[in-house]
Amino acid sequence: MLLSPYTTFDKSSYKVLRHGLWGVDAFFMIRGFCICASAISHIDKKIIFIKKRIIRIFPAYWASIIVGVLFVYFLKITGIKPAATPVGALDILRLIPSLIHQAEYSYFNVVYWTLPHFVHFYILTLIAIALTGKHFIYFFDFITLIFIISLSMSLDFESSRILDQTCILRYSWSRFYLGILLYRLIYDIHRLHFFYHALCLALFISVMYWNPADAPLMTLSPFYIPCFLFMLVLRFFDPFIKNLKILVPFFKLGTISYSIYLIHFYFTADIMRLAGTLSVMNNLKTLLLIFLIIMPLAIFLGYIFYFLFEKPFTKIQFHK
Repeated sequence: MLLSPYTTFDKSSYKVLRHGLWGVDAFFMIRGFCICASAISHIDKKIIFIKKRIIRIFPAYWASIIVGVLFVYFLKITGIKPAATPVGALDILRLIPSLIHQAEYSYFNVVYWTLPHFVHFYILTLIAIALTGKHFIYFFDFITLIFIISLSMSLDFESSRILDQTCILRYSWSRFYLGILLYRLIYDIHRLHFFYHALCLALFISVMYWNPADAPLMTLSPFYIPCFLFMLVLRFFDPFIKNLKILVPFFKLGTISYSIYLIHFYFTADIMRLAGTLSVMNNLKTLLLIFLIIMPLAIFLGYIFYFLFEKPFTKIQFHK
């Protein structure tokens, strides 16, 4: 689905574009790290934790659906064929929950496939806190073992929709778990627990690269290790990095990243499609298109979307 706007691009150009998927994997890893840190600070405030997650995800997500529908129908009125397929009222109602596996709705916005993974991860974190309290981090080791065993046994839940959706994390857990391990290594570096976390990391990487079940969605890419090490080293320079004024724009980008993530596909895919119909793209043209047009536009529209639909909800205060 996602490759449809790129069909008129040459192979070398596609090689540039496909590496953008690494950003999704890195985002999963960062989520694992951040949610782990947030959960620890909310051990005694479970209700506040889940409220913050709901208010962080759903309002902006629902708004992105409305914006997307309006954008698609605007293009249709102007005679431009949109990359996203128009949807009816019933489809919109089916898109709203975002708690289910939405691969069948990816024709509308391909990034939606990641949302159930995030939601399920938050729910699993809440369950872990409820069951094990401050030791919830070690519950994740148990979950990792269960997922690895289920994949090594080639357990297939596609015949059961509920089980398939419940176990969707099997295919993204390796990314979340690396972020969790990263957090544990950093904050337990001066404790005996550090050696346990390091052992978990070594065993996990070994199993993922060995991958006896040949489950490609659970296999670690060579990209993850340098990314993991980079984030690990970077963490120790936090005090210095936070004071670098040159990095302030990047911190701001982090603030609006979710809004950019939700809406960028609508116009990005159409720009790529239009560029592809005008001429066969090469590496240079593709990079110029991305860095001179698409990225600035994504940041600009993402900021507007954040200001209108995400920021008002982030200011809500919750009390225990």
